[in-house]
Amino acid sequence: MMVSPYQPLDSKAEQIRMAVLAPGKSDDVIDILLRVESLPKDSVKELQFEAISYVWGNEQFPHTIQINGNTMPIGLTLDHALHQSRCLDKERVFWVDALCINQADTFERNSQVQLMGRIYSSATTVLIWLGCGDEDEVKAMQMITSREHWNLEMRQILTRIFQGPWFRRVWVVQELVLARNDPLVYVGPASISYLTLWTQIYGSRRHHFGLAPESLAEEPQDVNYKRFLRATRPFSKLSSMRDDRTCSFAANILNTSQLKATDPRNKVFGILGFSYFPTYP
Repeated sequence: MMVSPYQPLDSKAEQIRMAVLAPGKSDDVIDILLRVESLPKDSVKELQFEAISYVWGNEQFPHTIQINGNTMPIGLTLDHALHQSRCLDKERVFWVDALCINQADTFERNSQVQLMGRIYSSATTVLIWLGCGDEDEVKAMQMITSREHWNLEMRQILTRIFQGPWFRRVWVVQELVLARNDPLVYVGPASISYLTLWTQIYGSRRHHFGLAPESLAEEPQDVNYKRFLRATRPFSKLSSMRDDRTCSFAANILNTSQLKATDPRNKVFGILGFSYFPTYP
């Protein structure tokens, strides 16, 4: 019988767990020590940790890691993200929902979900994991700031990246919007700041600013642009919500209406943390 690595949290003290990732080589088993902290009441005391934003994917758990000396199954996406984030010679401290919340405890899960907005806004950095990517996708992310590489093939590769599941899940919105510093976006070993990525995509989208994809011709170049514009539209909306954090709850419901959630209630819970609720006399 597996011993649970989770000790109860004090919800009144707003306790959360941190995942301390031990250093190791690429083929070493992921080794994590859970540490309990309380969210600071003010900005004087800051917790030093990074938060990982990723998509769980399917419910299969083909990999195992060590947590507090216990073996625990995790999904493929998170396993890849942790291996990529691990250092060779020093610890890294993360907050990861699948590890830091006892998913078997409904009360804890519900109370921790209410703190997620503050958790992501307290993180020193939010790491956005889009997946391992193939060789072309990694190379595209590494060369995205070089305009001479923006050809037909480059846009086709970027279209694949932006069709990924991260851009279409409602929970990632608050993880992006509430990040206090510029997040880092990862495709495999390639990383780029979110602002730099958005600047490059925005610049490319402006070539056809004001035109609906349907209005473009059927030439190969224009067909490629259509797909690119459609694929990056959710990214554009996400960036707009990050830039304007005063949107009302109703506006955010509309802005995220096309995003997916396993539980339909999460389409509401996922935006509460960053929505503006006006007060009326």
